[in-house]
Amino acid sequence: MSLNESEIIDIISNHNFGMGEYQIKNYVLKSEVTSYRQIRQSLLELNARRDSILQIEIDQKRRSIRRRQIERELETETDDLKKELLEIDLLEIDKDSDYAEKRMKLQQKECKFFVEAIQSIFDSEEELEEFLNNPEEERKYWIARMGKQAAMDLLSTGRISTGNMDSIAMMEESDQVHTLQVAIQYSSLMGVGISKIQEEMNPHLKRLAETSEKILPTFDGIEKNLNIGLVERLGYGKKSIQSSNQSEDL
Repeated sequence: MSLNESEIIDIISNHNFGMGEYQIKNYVLKSEVTSYRQIRQSLLELNARRDSILQIEIDQKRRSIRRRQIERELETETDDLKKELLEIDLLEIDKDSDYAEKRMKLQQKECKFFVEAIQSIFDSEEELEEFLNNPEEERKYWIARMGKQAAMDLLSTGRISTGNMDSIAMMEESDQVHTLQVAIQYSSLMGVGISKIQEEMNPHLKRLAETSEKILPTFDGIEKNLNIGLVERLGYGKKSIQSSNQSEDL
């Protein structure tokens, strides 16, 4: 028996549609390339959400007061049309209040993730302060960040862009060397990995090229096994990828 419309609406009303843990971990925090900046980003994200929660609480108090005002006005209002308008105002306040409560729960859940990320590394306020005020961590961040940006250039165009090279040139000579080492290490290792995947695919691509079929790949159904559907029709089986624990032994 399929879901009815009322059940779907209930799910919409109660489901958390905010950022998931995977998204926060990999696309909010890991957008920063060192643990130093990831911790800083956690603090910034936490601060923004705490400010949002405080504002929601203030707005909710204001709505509560306004609701009581309208209820008082309804007791004395004799004009039927004005009464109807006041009742609509109450409905609107209740709607906004419900939405605000859901937003606040979402913000609180995301706050919990950022707090736990910080607590998992630091045991005291002093330890966190010392880490944040360490100039060496800032230096390492910029080497890593510019190295990553240069690596993306090398992978996509085969050369470091003028803008990134200009930023690297502003560094001290030793930091320039470290940055370029990071860029070449990453792009070279990624290039080897891409080549190996390409080699696995080549026989199947050749088989496709030899057919008369005109077929194109799509992302439909990719969530089943994280393969493009067409590769299965070509007989390609994705090999398992080593876990991060296994790869650390290499």
